[in-house]
Amino acid sequence: TQAEVQAMITAVNTAVEAAMAASDAVLAEIGADDDANASDVTIAELNSILPALTDVNASNEAAYQAYIADSANGFSAPATHAEVQAMINIVNATVVISNTILAQIGEDDNNNASDVTIADLKTILPELTDINASNEAAYQAYIADPANEFSAPATQEEVQAMIKIGRAHV
Repeated sequence: TQAEVQAMITAVNTAVEAAMAASDAVLAEIGADDDANASDVTIAELNSILPALTDVNASNEAAYQAYIADSANGFSAPATHAEVQAMINIVNATVVISNTILAQIGEDDNNNASDVTIADLKTILPELTDINASNEAAYQAYIADPANEFSAPATQEEVQAMIKIGRAHV
């Protein structure tokens, strides 16, 4: 009947309005979090943004949050769908690069020369601290020394410990 069709249309419109309101709230939160304070935007919230974002990876939640909190990334207030999708793409690519470098460090830990550079170390997530560019050769020697066992792949924590040891010897 006409009344049933109208009821269905009203129900769908109400659901869409609620979904759009939730999406708008997340975009506003991302825009507000863009101030070097920690972000608590979750994967569920990212997945609520309309139109749907692509390639949201639950494993990258902390990296998405760090990117959002980094004020240098300049989200609008509220953030736009395009800005958030660009963030997803950048973070996903960065995580792949980070994982590749960690795998390389884990493989180089077998008395082979390491060619891991300072630029490579700067791609590791979470971001390493206190990297000293003048210690590149020392970092490479440390990685190649089989006495300094890294996991395969290495972890960010293991690499950060190496940098701390290197700084203690400077």
